[in-house]
Amino acid sequence: MENKNIKSIHTIGKVSKILLIILQVVLIIGFVGTIIGGIAVLALPSDFISIKGGGNADVTLKTSRIASKMIEIDDLEDANFHFNSFGYKINLDTTEEKISDNETVYHIAADADGISGFEIKMTAAVSCFGAALLLALFCVAAIFAKRLAKSLEVCRSPFEENVIKAMKAFGFSLIPWAAVKFLVGNIDGAIMALLVLMVLVLINIFKYGAQLQQESDETL
Repeated sequence: MENKNIKSIHTIGKVSKILLIILQVVLIIGFVGTIIGGIAVLALPSDFISIKGGGNADVTLKTSRIASKMIEIDDLEDANFHFNSFGYKINLDTTEEKISDNETVYHIAADADGISGFEIKMTAAVSCFGAALLLALFCVAAIFAKRLAKSLEVCRSPFEENVIKAMKAFGFSLIPWAAVKFLVGNIDGAIMALLVLMVLVLINIFKYGAQLQQESDETL
């Protein structure tokens, strides 16, 4: 009679395999869609759109004498931002006007010039191809996860060598995806790095378990 725990592992493996197949299909569709979207954006004429304009705003800040001593806001006086690179020209200027001891008005002027269709489509294309890269890396991880699920579906013990190898391959397949997410400064990258670390720890635990099982079998 099959052990209840092993039967549960087989069920988990089977269900996981089905879900991962569905996930792979979704990821492939997403990958193809983002690639097509990026190519379509690049096919647009460079003069299809351009952005030029500006705006002004006045921000009035009222504070009590106590609050004004506790909050330092003098840095806003020098909050001037000028960006002129790769065809983008963006200016943001802030000037301070003191009305009274507890009332200050900040005049903000912003203008954008030189943002053409070329810059916009290149930004959109890079975003599409970047998303495609992430989807591709995730799809690779899903493939190795499905192999792990298949191993769990038919294993006689979770400490079998093929299960441990599949788990190890899955753990390493997560590293490129986690690295890319981490490099773009996304908090998900740190979470993924932690997940990879946990998987690698689990691999070593399973290796130790397999070693103990082998020693037990040899003793018997």
